[in-house]
Order: sequence, then structure tokens, then C-alpha cells
Amino acid sequence: MLAIEGSEFNIRVNQINPDGVFEDSGLWEKIGPDRAKSYGLKPGELPKFYHNRNLMKTAVYPSDVAQAAAFLISQKSSKTTGCVLTVDGGLREAFPR
Repeated sequence: MLAIEGSEFNIRVNQINPDGVFEDSGLWEKIGPDRAKSYGLKPGELPKFYHNRNLMKTAVYPSDVAQAAAFLISQKSSKTTGCVLTVDGGLREAFPR
């Protein structure tokens, strides 16, 4: 609701929703084995699984998420609030129904 309540004060509220980011992420060492198991994969197969599950067949990198953040804090998005910006290569499961 902050996007609505803060808008008269020029407060913008947006969100970035990336898919799994593997590069330089210590998170995957912790959750990767369980996540892989839930998909019936070996832990080393998880990055390729995420790469292949999106429509663009691409990996999501920290720089991709950073570029989305840079856009949202820039003047280029000065009229944007209440936005959920996906950075996921076209993840079918994330499409609005």
C-alpha cells in the first residue's frame, strides 16, 4: 500500500523479481542440494535447469538484476510506482493468470 500512500510525497515503491541467480551467490551452496532434489536433479544440474526453464533459455546474472535496479532508481522510471519488474528470461510460471 505504500505505493499508494506515499505517492503524493513522490515516494515510489517498486519491486524486482528475478529468477535464480547462481553467479557469486553463496545461497545456492546452502539451498541448492535440497532444491535440486525437489526437481529430481543432482546439485550440479541445477544451474542448467534454471537456464532452460525460461522462454529465452538464458541465465540470470547479478548484472541483469543491477541493471533493473539502476532503471528503477533513475529518472527514466520517475513516473513508475507499484511495478513488479521481472528479470527471469520469461518464466511461464510467473506470468499473470
